[in-house]
Amino acid sequence: MLTFSGRTGHVKCSDPRVKARLQDGDGSTYLWVANPARQDVPIRLILSDAWGLFSSAQSMWGSDVTVDGQTVVLTAASREVCVIALT
Repeated sequence: MLTFSGRTGHVKCSDPRVKARLQDGDGSTYLWVANPARQDVPIRLILSDAWGLFSSAQSMWGSDVTVDGQTVVLTAASREVCVIALT
């Protein structure tokens, strides 16, 4: 629907099985990543320009993560949710 309306999403994920959402509040930006698959999935997430650039990421729950500007890379564990604080 977003493409049809000429809009872009806030997060673009390299694997359609994995769902990702951004939350802004309490002085931080959080990235929630859910992997319902029965196997670990390596993913690359591209964040929208609207969120700006990030220089660090801290895994609050789940997999280790790296961030470079608007690109977030991690391996989403099977049937797990990751919560990542972005700064």
